[in-house]
Amino acid sequence: EPRGTIVGTVFVMATFLAAAVVPDPHAAWEQRQLLIAIAALIVSTVILSGALVESDRAHRRRSTLDPLTGLFNRNALEQRLAELNGQPCDPAAGISHAFLLCDLDHFKRVNDQFGHAAGDAVLQDVAYTMRAALRAGDSIYRVGGEEILVILPGAGHEDALEIAERLRVAVRERRPVGVPVSLSIGAAVAEPERVDCDDLLARADAALYAAKAGGRHRAEHAG
Repeated sequence: EPRGTIVGTVFVMATFLAAAVVPDPHAAWEQRQLLIAIAALIVSTVILSGALVESDRAHRRRSTLDPLTGLFNRNALEQRLAELNGQPCDPAAGISHAFLLCDLDHFKRVNDQFGHAAGDAVLQDVAYTMRAALRAGDSIYRVGGEEILVILPGAGHEDALEIAERLRVAVRERRPVGVPVSLSIGAAVAEPERVDCDDLLARADAALYAAKAGGRHRAEHAG
C-alpha cells in the first residue's frame, strides 16, 4: 500500500545514509555524487516496483471480477468449483454447500423500455444489494447477463431457503433508477458424501426453472 511504500522507502534511505555518512562525513561529502546516484537508484526501484505491483493487482482484478457489477466472474467461479468438487459432504453434521441460482425477472424489458444504461444501473444495484444481504463467508458470481450464482458454505436446506428469501425480499424492496425489480431463485444443497458441482448446478437450474414457471419472484428448492 502507498503508506507502507513510503515508510519502507524512508527506512531504507535512512539506513543507507546512516551507513554511508555517519562513519566518515568528510569522505561521504567527497563521494556525494555517488551517494546521490545510489539514492536516486533506490527511489527509482521503489517507483518501478510499485508500478509493477499495481499492474499485477489490476490484472488479477480483471481476471476474476466482472467489470460492471464487481461480482466474481466465470473465471473465478471455475476456480471455486474446482476447489469444491469432491469435498466431503454431510448435511446432518453441518458439512455442506448450497447453490442459489438467481435470475432477474423480465430483465430484457428493462433494457427495452428504459435503455441499456438503466439496465446496467439495475444490475449494479442488485449486485450491491445481494452482497450486502449475504453472510461473510458466502461468495457471489455473475455467470450470465442477468444470472447470478451464490455459493453458501455450510448451508443446509433451511439455511439455503432462508437466505434465498432474504435476497428476494431485499432486491424487491429496491427500485434502482425507478425500476421495480424482482428475483427468481433456484436453491440446491449438496447430497451426502461428496460435493458434485455439476449435479448441484443442474438441480439449482431446474429449481430456478420451476420458480419462473410458478410465477417468478419466488424461490424454489430442488428435491
